[in-house]
Parts: sequence; structure tokens; C-alpha cells
Amino acid sequence: MSKRLQVLMEEGEYARLQKAAQSEHLAVGEFVRRELRRSCAALDAGPADAKLRALNKALQHDFPSADISQMNEEIEAGYRLGLP
Repeated sequence: MSKRLQVLMEEGEYARLQKAAQSEHLAVGEFVRRELRRSCAALDAGPADAKLRALNKALQHDFPSADISQMNEEIEAGYRLGLP
């Protein structure tokens, strides 16, 4: 059985919602249902899943880095020079 939900929004908010739905070629109702499902799923997933998603997202990047021994040496050298 379906339930009806009524949400009152300012005109500007609704216009942004319409634009977001159009950008994904969805009706406003389907866009809202999808986003509500995503939001509830994120709440149900718990903190461990959120951390894993963040980690997986971070691992997609390819930032430059040095060997850990080299980084530690550079940090120690900075301490010896009195750098913060």
C-alpha cells in the first residue's frame, strides 16, 4: 500500500528540485523518492560503511607521496631546524 507525503517548499527550493530532477531525466516525484531512499540507506548503513565508502573514494585518487622512511626523515629534519 502506498502512502502520500506532502512537503511544502519555497518556490526557489522547488525550482532547484525541478532542475535537479530534469538534469537526471526524472519526474520530480521519482527524484525525491530516490533521494529519500538513498538518505535512509545511508542512515541504515552505519558509521563503518560510511568510513569504507570514504576510504574507497579516497583510494581512487593518485596523489604524489614519498616512501614512509623518507617522509619520516624529512619530518625529523624539519624538527631539527625548528620548523613547525
